This record gives sequence, C-alpha cells and structure tokens, in this order.
Amino acid sequence: MKYISFLFIITATLSACSKFLEEDPTAHLSTTTYYKTAADAEAAINAVYAAARPQNFFALETRIAVGDIMSDDAEKGGGGASDVAEMQQLKLFVAKPDNGYVEGAWQANFHGIYLANLVLDRVPPIAMNETDKQKILGQARFSVLTFICS
Repeated sequence: MKYISFLFIITATLSACSKFLEEDPTAHLSTTTYYKTAADAEAAINAVYAAARPQNFFALETRIAVGDIMSDDAEKGGGGASDVAEMQQLKLFVAKPDNGYVEGAWQANFHGIYLANLVLDRVPPIAMNETDKQKILGQARFSVLTFICS
C-alpha cells in the first residue's frame, strides 16, 4: 500500500509541473519572438556595434594584448618573461589557439559575426521602411567584414 501511495504522489507531483514547464520565458528576449518591428531591427544592429567595442576591462585588455603588444605600439612589461606568460607568447609570436587572449579575440569577433548574421537573416521579413531596412542590412554586411578582418 505504501508503494502505491508513493507512486500516486510522484505521479501527481509530476503532472502538476506540466503547466509550469509550458510557460514562456519572460526574463529575456528570444530570436523567435524578437525581430518583429523596425525598432527591433535598429536595436539589433546597435547590438552588433556594441559587440565591436570592449564592454569591460577584460575585453579591452584582450584587444590591447592582441593589437598593441603584437605590434610596436606597446612593450609588454611586468617582472619578467614569466609574468603574464600568455602576453609574452603574443609578443614573441608563439601563441597557440589555447592562449586566453587569442581565444578571447576569436570569441568576441565571432559573437559579433553571429549578431550580424542574425540581422541579415531576421530583418528582411520585417515590414518597415525599405530605405531603413537596406541601410541596416548594409551595416550588418559591413560589420561581418570588419569582424573578419580585425
């Protein structure tokens, strides 16, 4: 009898959760429900531009390391060659793909490419001013090239 009542309680509990599991998320935007208006299209291209510039110190540090340390714009400092060894690898051009700065630069660029590709995929069906739509799509195409070349 205890086994049957336990089984009944488990079944009742799990069936009560089905309504909870079917609810739409309200805390974030989704690509399936977003891209509907001209304002959404403009916000989406602005997100692409936001991905092109560092949003925090660590992203800025990655761009400085990959951009300036590998050129003659800056000299890697520190207490010696073993201080921030990943930057030393960049300075000497011996960095491998698992170098945190290289990985961070690739991740940032591909995030921007992803956002630009979303704009190119989701904006064309939006009913909006055709001139504005073409401008947004052109900016997204240019952004993809910018991320690839940086």
